[in-house]
Amino acid sequence: MELVVASCLALGLGLWNMSVYFSGLGGIDDYPSVLWFELPYLLVLFLALIFLMRPSPWRGLIAAVPIVAVYLAMDLHYVLLHSVFKLDDILLIPEGLAVAPRWVLASVVV
Repeated sequence: MELVVASCLALGLGLWNMSVYFSGLGGIDDYPSVLWFELPYLLVLFLALIFLMRPSPWRGLIAAVPIVAVYLAMDLHYVLLHSVFKLDDILLIPEGLAVAPRWVLASVVV
């Protein structure tokens, strides 16, 4: 149980630090304070993912990866494209891949 609490604290602090870092790079300025409203829901999702898995030393890390990946993708999208991610942006992926260089296509395939 102590490992689960430590994992929750590490995930919360990691997401907060990531938000502060990206706000310094030109990301959303109020995002670190907004994270406190989202954090309880994220921790409930994290705990649900942990308790769905079999006991192993890696289950905390495996449960945190999708949550961190979504936050990282949203922050990178805002910093690089200067807009908030919308579901309509997914429709632009084929058009973007049509004009992308070959190394981008290779990285998407990999």
